[in-house]
Amino acid sequence: MPDQNHIIIKGLCQNNLKNISLKIPKEKLVVFTGVSGSGKSSIVFDTIAAESQRQMNETYSAYVRGRLPKYEKPKAERIENLSPSVIIDQNPLGGNARSTVGTISDMYSALRLLPGSPAAFLGSWLLTLVSTLSIGMIVGGIAKNEKMASVIACLLYFPMLVFSGATLPFEVMPETMQKMVALFPLTQGIQLMKAASLGIHTEAVWMPAAVMGTVTILCTGVAVKCFKWE
Repeated sequence: MPDQNHIIIKGLCQNNLKNISLKIPKEKLVVFTGVSGSGKSSIVFDTIAAESQRQMNETYSAYVRGRLPKYEKPKAERIENLSPSVIIDQNPLGGNARSTVGTISDMYSALRLLPGSPAAFLGSWLLTLVSTLSIGMIVGGIAKNEKMASVIACLLYFPMLVFSGATLPFEVMPETMQKMVALFPLTQGIQLMKAASLGIHTEAVWMPAAVMGTVTILCTGVAVKCFKWE
């Protein structure tokens, strides 16, 4: 049975390396050390990182590949079990005063190729904004004074901000917690905006919209009914 827990490199002859074979464990912190010129960068950057990027680029269409950086295939007999990589080196960033993380890292070019819909994202954002603000409206309507309104708002908004996916990624939460925080309108809104921006087709698009719409109608209705001028 193939070993999927290691990156396997056979017969590597990149740059000054001569027929090197490696077996690197995955999901562990692996450090390459050695004197200058021993081949550390040749293994990490010119072999593992370059081949990982090259394999990922091959999954895109010809139109997308024509706009992405080109990577040569490393000089090795066999490289197996590579995962997508994030490359962080010691080269100066350069750029200018108008540069951003997206332009410096070339992520901006890739993001522009995503099939997301600006209109769908804007609609999702507006629905999320209205449903979230409606919770504040009901707090202002039922609270007896400003101090109590602040306390109630903190108790409601703090869990939403932490567990809705805005701070802690929704995907890393335990399954039980995901079911609980899925009741938050902000959670539904973030999932909807993510699908709209990335162009992900979701069959459950009506569920987030229904949750946020229901919260908006109920909270606004109660807030209007309970509101009193002081």
